[in-house]
Amino acid sequence: MKNLKRVFALLLVFMLLITTSITASAEDGMTYDGANYNNYTYWGKSSSKYAHATKPVYDAEKVVELSNMGVDFQSMALEQVAFDHLGNISVLDGASGSIIVLNRNYEYVETITEVYNGSEVLKFKGAQGIYYDQNGHLYIADTENNRVLNVVNKQVVDIITKPTSTIVPEDLVFKPLKYITDERGFGYLLCDGCYYGLMVFTPEKEFLGFFGANIVPSTFFDALTEMITGIFDSATKHEGSVKKLPYLLSDITMTSSGYVCAVNNEASGQLRLFAPTGDNILRYTDGFTNGGGDSLNFGDQPSSFMDLADPWGNSFHQNFVATASDDMGYIYALDSLHGRVYMYDEECNSISVFGGGRREGNQLGTFASAISLDIYGDELVVLDFLNKNITVFRVTEFGKQLMTAQQLTLDGDYEKAYTYWQDIYNQDKNVRLAHLGLAKYHLNRSEYDLAMKYARTGNDKYVYSQAYSQVLDQYTRENFWWIALLIIVILIAFFVIRHILKKRGFKMDVDPKLKNCSRLLLHPIECFNNIRNYNKGSVKIATIILILYYVARISETLFTSFMYNNVNMVTFNSIFVMFGSVGLLLLYVIVNWAACVLFEGKGKLKEIYISSCYCLIPLILSSVIYTVLSYFMIPSANSAISLVSTIFTLFFAVYLLLSITVIHDFSFFKAIAMMLVIVAGIAIVIFVIFAVLMLTQDLVGFVVSVFNEFTLR
Repeated sequence: MKNLKRVFALLLVFMLLITTSITASAEDGMTYDGANYNNYTYWGKSSSKYAHATKPVYDAEKVVELSNMGVDFQSMALEQVAFDHLGNISVLDGASGSIIVLNRNYEYVETITEVYNGSEVLKFKGAQGIYYDQNGHLYIADTENNRVLNVVNKQVVDIITKPTSTIVPEDLVFKPLKYITDERGFGYLLCDGCYYGLMVFTPEKEFLGFFGANIVPSTFFDALTEMITGIFDSATKHEGSVKKLPYLLSDITMTSSGYVCAVNNEASGQLRLFAPTGDNILRYTDGFTNGGGDSLNFGDQPSSFMDLADPWGNSFHQNFVATASDDMGYIYALDSLHGRVYMYDEECNSISVFGGGRREGNQLGTFASAISLDIYGDELVVLDFLNKNITVFRVTEFGKQLMTAQQLTLDGDYEKAYTYWQDIYNQDKNVRLAHLGLAKYHLNRSEYDLAMKYARTGNDKYVYSQAYSQVLDQYTRENFWWIALLIIVILIAFFVIRHILKKRGFKMDVDPKLKNCSRLLLHPIECFNNIRNYNKGSVKIATIILILYYVARISETLFTSFMYNNVNMVTFNSIFVMFGSVGLLLLYVIVNWAACVLFEGKGKLKEIYISSCYCLIPLILSSVIYTVLSYFMIPSANSAISLVSTIFTLFFAVYLLLSITVIHDFSFFKAIAMMLVIVAGIAIVIFVIFAVLMLTQDLVGFVVSVFNEFTLR
């Protein structure tokens, strides 16, 4: 028992030494907190994306105070801002039903409070949206009056009301929010409370149908729950139950390529780019992962935070309220929570994030309540509801270079983009797109070493693997014969030495316990039987295997080829790896020993520990093989690596089952039942541990708050 305690003590010290050193190196890489910067971009697109501060793509130039333009400041309820085809800007005040018009220099021109339908004067109090098409037509979404006004020089050309159609529900309340048109004159209308999508109209304003509806994601469990509820609920109760409805779109715009772009306030898929079929065509590639825009978080990571000043501890989530698109096809989304503008290209690459304020907006470029934005040429304007002003941003020279370079790269013109990317790279190495652009340029020129260099620094595994495969193929062709000859020589030398030693009667004395451990792979039942009946199990060997397993897990995480290495050193913590490997195995041993009492098992704690650690040998071999093969096989052809990992994992599961059978002297089916009980026991223990930790944290927080309250008084 003393030896067992001593071994566990050494094991704990070893784990802590490794954990401390690796965790410290991870913390050294933590150089960025997205909330501290006004200009940044995201590297990566999945849940592991992280932000980097960058040079500004847009700079805040000035603030235009609307309260200084002879408008009633107190009653003003700003709704939307829009440029016309000449660059003049209009601001909709929905409360008074007026449009404040500014010229190209943001100087006050007039306030439109009424338009004319022949001799009839029309007011639009309660309107919530305005839009100018390329011909100068102004479309006023007159929400409270249930209509859309098509206006030219204050004269109404058309009035769009609720369509009369069999596909339009009779109970649909026609509340237009925004009407936009494409280059052919077809119109797309966003209505409040309409879950069927956008309404589509011909150039003659005839209703065609619905377009681009949001879809509620449904899983098998959702369908099963609905079916069970439908069986047992009464009709009255079922009708009164809360039903999951799709998110409504918040705003729409038209891109330069003729696609409708929309924004909503979901947790993911906040941006949508609709094809003529109404499907979202936004797609992204992140390394070897391809996905649709519906599953991508276009906001910050994380997208919510807890307000520490809130006594109720409420969480605040990002709220995307507006979108716009420029002449190059870049898409912009406005978040009202943080007051930030998110800029993307049509392949979901993060170009820039700028703005801020978090509902204060007391500095240039920040907002108290950002509500709308629009773009004209090099200028982007953001409307602040609370501050009653417009902030004007202008594209920087750096931003022009970046946007031009990325557009050339998306078009496949790597040669023209090279000069731009080289200049951007020299100015700011935090721009990931510069690394990727240079990597693609050198790959296109068959300069594979340079392509691998920039792909690695830009964390692009796909481009890296393309260059690496070419380098590996070239190296194999040039060195195949001497590599094959070296392997043959080594094999011949091995068999010759073995034959000589055998002829001379040389025998290597191997410790019986070590020899028994080596028999696990081919003779597992015999190995476990020797542990139980002949005391041929070693706690020291088992502990060494456990340590090797932890090292193998760390190695597989950190030391695989760049193409397979997905660890983020900023967030990596080896303590979690220790809990997920060593901690889980020790928990398995304890639960196994506790459960054997219920099943009248004959295994002792020592035997369970030894046999369980021996079962880790296949996982150790799997990690070693995976790490080695990662340098010789590109991920697009990694079926062999996956097959090896799967096979060794199955061996591990079978060995665990056999260890229960032999150590506890169970039948095969009883061993399966025992395994299920162990799995359930582990889940219960983990749940209890987390519950205790959460309760302890709450208790400590309560004690600290009471102490602070007491000391303040």
